[in-house]
Amino acid sequence: MKITHIVFCALSCWGGLALSGCQDKDTDPAADELVQVSYAQTACSDPWVADSTGVTAFKTAATAYLQKQGVQTDQLQAAQKGEYEPCNACHCKTGIVLEGGVRRKDLATVEKLGFRKL
Repeated sequence: MKITHIVFCALSCWGGLALSGCQDKDTDPAADELVQVSYAQTACSDPWVADSTGVTAFKTAATAYLQKQGVQTDQLQAAQKGEYEPCNACHCKTGIVLEGGVRRKDLATVEKLGFRKL
């Protein structure tokens, strides 16, 4: 009886250790954490095209584009809060800034689009 108890305990401990090592190594809980980012609208070099001008059109176009890229966003807000650059080049800033959250695993994607981590 004593040997059976020892064998049972040993197998239980070994089984517990084996199961604890069976986690999905590709799953990173930090990947879904939100990271705050911002994007300053340009005169004509944004990766998306808005149907009209203004803060609402910019936010709508940016949100739709990001969704098509598979980027999940959280509480994106656009506002006239940046500095307007009075020039005619496409890279000139309009002063409209988009801010909100993206998942950490999407950070590299949005940074390639011109977003900056806050």
